Amino acid sequence: MEFQYVQAVAENWSRGPVVSLSFDRGNCTNEKEPIITNEWPGIVDFCYCSGEDWDEPELHVGHCPSDGEGYILSGCDAWNGIKPKNYTKWMDYTICGSRMNLNYLQLKVSEDSVCPSGNKPCGVLDSMGSILCVDLANECPINDIQFLNFNSNSSNTTTNTNTNSTSQTSTIQMEGFTYQQVTIRSETSSRTVRYTNQNIDSNLFIDYEIHEGKPCIDPFFYNNVYGQQLQYEKSTVNGECPVFEVSEDTRKKVSGIESPLNIATRDDIYLLDTDRKDQIYDYNNITLSIKGLPEYKRPPSIHNMNLYASQYYPIASHCRARLEEHYSNEEGESDRTKNHTDFIDHLLSLKEEYDDIDHFFSAARIVAMITMIIYCIIYCVVMGFCCAECNMEGKQYSPMIVTFILFSLMVLIPIAVAVGKFSQLGKDYYILLDHFCLDLPSHYMFDELRKASDQAEGLFLGALIIGIIEFAVFPFIFLFCGTISNTHPCADKNKGNSGEVEEKKE
Repeated sequence: MEFQYVQAVAENWSRGPVVSLSFDRGNCTNEKEPIITNEWPGIVDFCYCSGEDWDEPELHVGHCPSDGEGYILSGCDAWNGIKPKNYTKWMDYTICGSRMNLNYLQLKVSEDSVCPSGNKPCGVLDSMGSILCVDLANECPINDIQFLNFNSNSSNTTTNTNTNSTSQTSTIQMEGFTYQQVTIRSETSSRTVRYTNQNIDSNLFIDYEIHEGKPCIDPFFYNNVYGQQLQYEKSTVNGECPVFEVSEDTRKKVSGIESPLNIATRDDIYLLDTDRKDQIYDYNNITLSIKGLPEYKRPPSIHNMNLYASQYYPIASHCRARLEEHYSNEEGESDRTKNHTDFIDHLLSLKEEYDDIDHFFSAARIVAMITMIIYCIIYCVVMGFCCAECNMEGKQYSPMIVTFILFSLMVLIPIAVAVGKFSQLGKDYYILLDHFCLDLPSHYMFDELRKASDQAEGLFLGALIIGIIEFAVFPFIFLFCGTISNTHPCADKNKGNSGEVEEKKE
């Protein structure tokens, strides 16, 4: 099951719009956090073989090659992988910010640019054109940011010192809006960054990411357009992102497209700036981690990396109402903040939940099979080789019935629990899937959720079949074990006792 698509959507939805920005040389201060949301993928475990025993060096991902007796070949050294590392800096500045303490589903939105009374529009949230609405008394989040490759001078600027950063900050009036203007510098270049919260016709960016090329649809892969620098880098592709095949059901119902549709890279993302790859690696302490690895070569200065920004993955407004209705309590009341947070948390933990339940259900099926075998053995032993119950008139089958009930509970209870969990896992996602709350650019992400829901149905049917088989097999076990018990000498004794009773009655 591919869960990274859903994980990417859930992480995007969990973040609030950025309300303040600063460019700091060091770590973020004043309760701000780095706003760049992606990471360098890291290095996998690998083995490097070289020396006189090798015509030329060889690199093996994973374990080192060994001889027939299990010993590592001469000249081979095992190297431990390196964990992913968060990107935080751009041009030696940490881009820090604070966000609204609301997730995507909790925000007030309008699809027609008209906000409810007492609210004002603040910018475009997603590709569906949804407008963010905030209270009149509150400031809008940042809704326009520009990176310019020159230092802008204007007579209409007022310089203010930013004590938390070595960048030079000023204000500038442009196109009727007041922009904050920051000049940032590196060893080889400088930029002027402008941003404002007054341009309500512009886009509200939620995620800021650093990539070499346009990000892949599959967030598990890192689009290395210049070729994989190191063969042991995690999940990298050389300019050719894996293709996601949009399902026929999604194509027809969401967009009316009947022909096959394959998507490889994200189109719902905006390029903000470009800088040298070697310097980005230096500033984010990646070079320090990898420069001692075999076959490491510093990236050429002509290789660049890009800073991208993106909006929310969109969801239709009527589906927000469906979610609230779904999460309402029995009295019809809904804790909007808590419920939407729970839903996103559920999406974030989808893989862990699925794995746990799948393991639980697999264990339940094994228990079911073992239980049936033990059940038959115990009954046959009790009825075929124990005379105690044979002497109890009219009760010779009671051990089988009691054993059957006990072991049936042992089988059906864990299966019922597993099926219940899977049903809960699947029903939330059908709200989004069956009503097609998402537009095509993000709906493909949830095709995998449809598979998870279908899997839940399959497991339910599997549990039902196991239960039916168990009760269907019961009479045959009854007859089989009864036949065994009737061939035992104890059975003759029981018959004799029965005959005596009949004679007395006569």
